[in-house]
Amino acid sequence: MLFIQLLKKKSFDKITINEVSKTADINRVTFYNYFIDKYDWFQKYLYKQLEAFILLEKKLDFNSSDEEIYRLFYNAYAQLDEHFDNIYLLLIDRTTPFHQDLETISKQSFQEKLKSINNFSNIELS
Repeated sequence: MLFIQLLKKKSFDKITINEVSKTADINRVTFYNYFIDKYDWFQKYLYKQLEAFILLEKKLDFNSSDEEIYRLFYNAYAQLDEHFDNIYLLLIDRTTPFHQDLETISKQSFQEKLKSINNFSNIELS
């Protein structure tokens, strides 16, 4: 929970690689062996936290059975509940790429999913 430790102290835009390295007890070279920059580090952390939502987005087919749709949403929201405190921090820190990415990806994904349903082919998300 290195990322959350730092995010509790300051906003994402103020977090430095030196702080990440110090908190993780590694040197900067080690950090750069695994991550390109702090945005890459953030993205990998975020995707781990939102793994079930990513699967939901990739596997959701509104033409599937109600049980399959329910299972996908249930798993996604169970993960949200499990990591609520961490995700809350991501939501309130508007300096992370989280807001823009989430909004863009969600709109695109669900727009495509809705287009696959005959009755919703002309709906546009705003």
